[in-house]
Order: sequence, then C-alpha cells, then structure tokens
Amino acid sequence: MEMTDEDVRTAVLEFYYQSNIDNPNILHAPQFAANRLKIPWKKIVSACQLLSDEGFLKKQKDKYGERYRISSKGVSLFSPSRFVSSRPYSTLVVNQQGGISIVGNNGSIGTVSNNVMGSYQEIDKLIDLVVKSTLENESKLQLISEAEILKAELTKPQNDKSAIKKSWDAIKVGAGVINDSSDITQALLKISAFILPFMS
Repeated sequence: MEMTDEDVRTAVLEFYYQSNIDNPNILHAPQFAANRLKIPWKKIVSACQLLSDEGFLKKQKDKYGERYRISSKGVSLFSPSRFVSSRPYSTLVVNQQGGISIVGNNGSIGTVSNNVMGSYQEIDKLIDLVVKSTLENESKLQLISEAEILKAELTKPQNDKSAIKKSWDAIKVGAGVINDSSDITQALLKISAFILPFMS
C-alpha cells in the first residue's frame, strides 16, 4: 500500500526524533532521510518543508544545502516535558474590544467569531491529553493532525460541514481507544456539544 502524505510526515518526524537521540548535534539532509526510509526524495522534501513550517523541524541552510533536525516542539510529541509547552500550536487571544484573534505558531494573526472560542479551547485541551497519553507516537501525530484540521475548519468564514464531520469522526475513533483517562471522555463530550451546530 502506498504511503499517504501523513504517513510520510510521521515517518520523517520519527526519523529525526531517533536521529536526535543518537546524536543531537547532527543535521540530516532530506536525501539522507529518503535513503534510510526508502521513501521517494520528493516526498521527503515536501514533508520536511511542511514540518519545518509548522515548527516540528528546524532547518539550516549551509554549503551542504538544506539540512534538518527535530525541534523541541517536535520532541514534545514523543516525550512530553514540563519544560516544553504541551500545546505549542495556535492560540486564542481576546482583544480589548472583546473580539477573538487566533495567533499561529508562525506569528500569523486571524480573527474568529466568539462562538468558536469554546470549541477551540476544548480541542486544545484534548490535544494536551493526547500528547500525555499512552498512545503510540504515530497515533498521537495522526490524532493531533486531525484536531488541528478541525480547528482550522471551524475558524473558516464559510464552514465545510462535511470536512468538520470527517475530522470529528476521525478524532472520536482515535481518542476513543485511549482508556487510561476519563478526562478524554469528558473532553470529547464537551467538544461534541460545541461543534454540533457546525454540522447541522
């Protein structure tokens, strides 16, 4: 079966995480990762660029070309630490007029309506719980990815009901296998109550 883009990104991040454990001072070019993972170079480059843009990898450009290593944000997905925020994603900020702004990891700013705030915050809480859970790393990454997709869909001016339902269904299935925390169940119930209007 051919790997999806998400599968490639997961494999790439796991490769750089393991490389960091072996030698934290070494940066690797996408070609090296492609050779080790047996994945086409173009797919590795695309994955590295996205992971770098989202802050999971750090890029360095020198005479050897572009090379990467995992960032503290990337490491926190595999090994949560009290020294690294477990939710290093976009956040909500309330301005002086009472409006809600969304500030991305790259500093970008957008606005959302007040009725999105509850669902957005509950999804962030779920992400925190997933990061700290006993799920396998690949499952964590896939679940967090779906949660971020759901957040992005909810903040669009014109919501895509089918996309919201698709992400929400994937989140319910992925989080439903976590049986070591009643907090997960509570988080899912709260999110469900908030996003039902977006799917009706």
